[in-house]
Amino acid sequence: MIGKEKGDYGLKLTYIGKEEIPVFQAADIPTSTKTAHQYVVDWIALSEGKEAVTIQIDEGGDGIFEQTFVSDSKLTLDEYLSATAVTPEGKYPATWGDVKKTKLFQNYPNPFNPETWIPYQLSEDSRVVILIYDATGSLVRKLDLGQKPTGLYIDNSKALYWDGYNDRGELVASGIYFYTFHAGSFRETKKMVIVR
Repeated sequence: MIGKEKGDYGLKLTYIGKEEIPVFQAADIPTSTKTAHQYVVDWIALSEGKEAVTIQIDEGGDGIFEQTFVSDSKLTLDEYLSATAVTPEGKYPATWGDVKKTKLFQNYPNPFNPETWIPYQLSEDSRVVILIYDATGSLVRKLDLGQKPTGLYIDNSKALYWDGYNDRGELVASGIYFYTFHAGSFRETKKMVIVR
């Protein structure tokens, strides 16, 4: 979905399966000229009530998605503004109000080769560590970002970057990996896929 002028749009996606009819709805989402929004829906996870819609935003229409976040079945304007720091006028201030909770988002791109970004947000100053494990549960890489201030770490310039190498400097193989995010007492794990 590419913006043609400043304004808002609504979106409703429905997948009709054998038994379930999962639906994703978004309304009054701001956009601006050349801004592209891409939605990727995990219909099975959505039908289970999980956050399963990945929204990526290409601010300049240049094919580079600077921001990404995930939503459950309903994306509200307040949630969108909180996740992206986008004003309805299409401006990107340094902050948009207070970050109300610490949160880990889905990495992007996913699947990826050879590199990916892991976005997150912090509701308070915290030491941030991300541990990457392979499918067997073996630790592949420890990324210690040190103490980070409250804020949004969503776009490519702020999100955690992983180059696809392990702690020994070796390029990891294709497969499923898990990343565990530690920020103060907050812990969360998500899955990612490397396709070589």
